[in-house]
Amino acid sequence: MTTHTRFTLALFTLLTTLCVASTAPAQADVADSTELAPVEALTKERAKEQVAAKVNAEAIEQLRDIQISLDVKKAEREKLRAKISKAGENVPPELTRALDELNSEITLLRETFEQIAIGGVDLSVFGVEESQFDWREELVTIVKPLLENVKDLTEKPRKIENLRRIIGEKQAAIAASDEALASIDKLQEAAKDKSVIADLTSIEQQWTSRRADLQRAVQLAEYQLHNLEGKDVAWFHVMASSTKEFIHGRGLTLLLVVLVSLCIWGFTRALLWLVRRRSANNDEQEVKTHYRVAAYGYKIFTIILIAIGAMMVLYFRQDLLLLAIMVVVFIGAALALKNLLPRYIAESRLLLNIGSVRERERIMVNGVPFQVLHINMHTRLANPELSGALRLPLYQLHEMNSRPLRGDNTWFPSRTGDWVLDDDGQPLEVLEQSIETVKVRDVASMTHLIPTADYFAAGYRNLSTPDGFRVSTVFGVDYELQTTPHQEISQLFKAGLENCIQEQPYADDVVAINADFHSAGDSSLNYLVFLELKPEAASHYNRIRRHLQQACVTVCNEQGWSIPFPQLTVHQPNLVTRQSKDS
Repeated sequence: MTTHTRFTLALFTLLTTLCVASTAPAQADVADSTELAPVEALTKERAKEQVAAKVNAEAIEQLRDIQISLDVKKAEREKLRAKISKAGENVPPELTRALDELNSEITLLRETFEQIAIGGVDLSVFGVEESQFDWREELVTIVKPLLENVKDLTEKPRKIENLRRIIGEKQAAIAASDEALASIDKLQEAAKDKSVIADLTSIEQQWTSRRADLQRAVQLAEYQLHNLEGKDVAWFHVMASSTKEFIHGRGLTLLLVVLVSLCIWGFTRALLWLVRRRSANNDEQEVKTHYRVAAYGYKIFTIILIAIGAMMVLYFRQDLLLLAIMVVVFIGAALALKNLLPRYIAESRLLLNIGSVRERERIMVNGVPFQVLHINMHTRLANPELSGALRLPLYQLHEMNSRPLRGDNTWFPSRTGDWVLDDDGQPLEVLEQSIETVKVRDVASMTHLIPTADYFAAGYRNLSTPDGFRVSTVFGVDYELQTTPHQEISQLFKAGLENCIQEQPYADDVVAINADFHSAGDSSLNYLVFLELKPEAASHYNRIRRHLQQACVTVCNEQGWSIPFPQLTVHQPNLVTRQSKDS
């Protein structure tokens, strides 16, 4: 899967998750009792009524306790206000701080009373004030729906975790308050002085009040936690409800976006078909620069129209989430284009067929020639003599150069079925040729795989070319034939070679037989004997070489010629002079 395809799948998955999560109801209802059996439905209704009655009784008990505490706090506040009024302008700061603390406690008690009375409903949805934005306010306003939907995915788990944290902290504070009250009780029992006992009693009342406030905070948090956790229902009910909401809402919007995009694409394709139908020689025009500019301009124009159509659908459907996602994608594409603009300019020259590499030209890749078939995001290259094709990403063509084709282009030194000679002069049969490897078989029927680049650079000699090939050997005769005319000896070698190959399987493939004087060696007169053959005889290369030697030896035997071997003559001038004096 390509990078673009993986990005599209990941984006679609994110879209679907956000859409389903944003359309899920805040509280799913349990399946209707009409869908269940009568007895089972009645049992569930009674269970629900019992649970509701128990919760209501607990709530009323908590409300009664809070009301009592609220009356006590109000009475304390009235007393404190009376003291402040008597003090006049010289109000001690301790009284002011105590009044502020009482006001805060009373406010908390009222909020707790209201929360329990309304069933723990979140009041933040009423009168929400818009946050203050900086100079990026417009961008934040566009992206805000997307961020809010992402935030909603974890809103409930975050609330539950926060309530559990509050409960844990308050319970730890209650435990510390119990220890403090226990310490105060011990000191009161041991104290004798009335003033000390009075101060301890005052401190005990403060800590008792603090402990009661902590207990009420714990009760409120547990009540809210119970309400949040009580909203959990079976996952399939949530999925069914969410799917239904998605189909009637955002799913329909996505379907309309797809339909509008398909209509725009079909309309532009129809226009393109009409234009191409009126034009001739499309194959030739595809290479021309103005044709490619028009082709890529058409693609860009189509993409812009599809984007505008999709945004119009989202705008009229008032789907701010998908609209925000599209805007974010466009902004990201614009930022990426800013950084990659130099690279895209270089690649656009290649796409327009005005760069260093052009279509229908010859290019060398890893030492092997290829023809540029088509330049696109992945350029397609091929060699007529090799199976398979090569695809290169566009950025790899920046440092390459191509040249126009000529009539005598040689694409590869061999074809499948040809016979070639390796560096040791041994024939090899080419079994397969691909862009990666060349498979050959030697005379011992052993197969070998050679990398294509190494095979091309090795310079193997091809025996199966249309011009055929030549097999030759240099054969030496004794110097005693020095007085014999060279033409006569050459004719004898030629006649002997003709007789030798008459019954051979390659006899019909022989084009010419010849023999001629080659050179005067150290111990022999050397003659060049050779055969010119058609390419069909390439498989008999080693046999032909042996038959050349065999024919030359046969001629020497028939004519009584000696075949010399290398000789070494040592000259000793001093020895010759001494022998002359002795004689």
